[in-house]
This record gives sequence, structure tokens and C-alpha cells, in this order.
Amino acid sequence: GYNEWKKAGEALHISSNEKEMISLFDKYDKDHSGSIDKRELRSALEQAGVKVNELKLDLMMHTADEDHDGKISRDEWVHICQKITTPN
Repeated sequence: GYNEWKKAGEALHISSNEKEMISLFDKYDKDHSGSIDKRELRSALEQAGVKVNELKLDLMMHTADEDHDGKISRDEWVHICQKITTPN
């Protein structure tokens, strides 16, 4: 899951700046529901030129969706962004 996020992170222009993370979250949360669902994640990835199949998309959702409610909340988005932008 993290490898897919790391690869996608560059294309999505995810930075280690928390304000920029939240700005990106708001951009990708197309319906302004306060969370990013699978459809919105697929759309963001496709717009960034990242090819994903259903399995990779499910893996990315599972990795980021900490409470397993089927969507990525703002806090979960910030957590996954922090994980992939922090050097090992």
C-alpha cells in the first residue's frame, strides 16, 4: 500500500507541508463531503497521469483508510501524506 502511495505522491504533488496537504485534500474532495472516496481518489490519480487498476486502488484506500469506513478523512489524508513524505 505505501509503495503505491509513494509513487502516486509525486504525481499528486504531495509535499511535507501540512497546509499544502490540506489544500490538496480540499481539491480532491470534489463533492465537499469532508472525505475522499474511491471514485474521487481514482479521479485525482487519473488527472495526475497515474494509471491504477482496481486492486491498486483498493490497496491504496485500505492503506489510508484507518477507520475502514470506505473513505479517506482529512486526518487520514494528512497521516498518509506525512508517512510518504517523511524520510525513512
